[in-house]
Amino acid sequence: MLNRLPSDPGSFRELLSDLGLSLLTRRIARVLDVSERTVWRWLSTVGPQTARLSLWRLSRQGQSANEPGCGNRSSK
Repeated sequence: MLNRLPSDPGSFRELLSDLGLSLLTRRIARVLDVSERTVWRWLSTVGPQTARLSLWRLSRQGQSANEPGCGNRSSK
C-alpha cells in the first residue's frame, strides 16, 4: 500500500476542493486534530505532507488507488 502513495498529492486547497470541503474549516480542523487557524494557514500555503496525504486518501484518486487490481483492468 505504501508504494501507492503519491510523492506530491497536490496542494491542501486542491484536495479540499476535490472533496468539496473548501469552506468547512472548523470541521476539517476537528478531523485533522488541529486548530481552525492552522487550517487557514495551510490554505494559504501548500500545507504539510501528512495532512495532504490524509486528504488525498479520502479523495477520488486515493479511493481509486485502494481498489483491488488498480491498473490491471483492461478497458473495454
